Amino acid sequence: MRWKRANYILHRWAGIVLGLIVLVWFVSGIAMMYYPYPELTAREQLDAYPPLALDRAPPLIDFAAARLAMANSMPDAPRPSSARLVRWDGRLVYQLYAEHGSHHEGVGVVDAVDGTLLSPLSPETALRSARAAGPFAGLSARVELLPRGDHYFMGNEKRDAYPVYRVRFANAEQTAIYVASRTGQHVATLDSRGRLLTWIGSVPHWLYFQGLYYDHYSAWLWISILVPGASMALALTGVVLGLLQLFPRRRRTEWRLSSYGGVSKWHHLAGVLFGVL
Repeated sequence: MRWKRANYILHRWAGIVLGLIVLVWFVSGIAMMYYPYPELTAREQLDAYPPLALDRAPPLIDFAAARLAMANSMPDAPRPSSARLVRWDGRLVYQLYAEHGSHHEGVGVVDAVDGTLLSPLSPETALRSARAAGPFAGLSARVELLPRGDHYFMGNEKRDAYPVYRVRFANAEQTAIYVASRTGQHVATLDSRGRLLTWIGSVPHWLYFQGLYYDHYSAWLWISILVPGASMALALTGVVLGLLQLFPRRRRTEWRLSSYGGVSKWHHLAGVLFGVL
């Protein structure tokens, strides 16, 4: 079999098999442009806290005392290297963080007045924290402790928040507030619209299916490498074919750009242009 024929067959059958996957990537990528993952940015997390009003606050313990209080109660926990002073759950607290590679991992929360360790949070505390994130007073709610993420709050970059409480309110939007069990931080907000857009965007784009990602991580990683690689090979075979088939009758002084017509012609020319790009 001539190599041109082999290239044509490979392009055709790879296109049949991988075309739907590539289409899903394009559609999901466009969705992600306008609706990113439903986690809160660091700025949004800070904006969610009420003002400190330290002029009316009682004397506070310092960071060293807060770190000691955590070490005495949780000797096996990572040693905090920094803290954030916030007003949370009706009190002033230190949210403690430890260095973890290139970022900081939340390890605990300590009362800034009396040094009481408040983490890990109880379901009741998580519910109060979630109610403070919006107009949820009086609404019934379901509180679940997730040892790992769900489809809407997933990925290794979020592993420091786990285990996380998911507090889902019985409002029209079925709003869910995600609260970190170690620091009490409000880390994500999700409603019914967000669930739909996450299934259109992030879940198919990153193959964030729980059974695959968590239970077969190595398989997920290899699929995430090999499928895009195969798609690149598909594009490369198309570019080779397209370039070879430009000006098919130029030796007869017929400078026709493509030998195809109709939709096939547009597939040929657009494939060459955008394939190279």
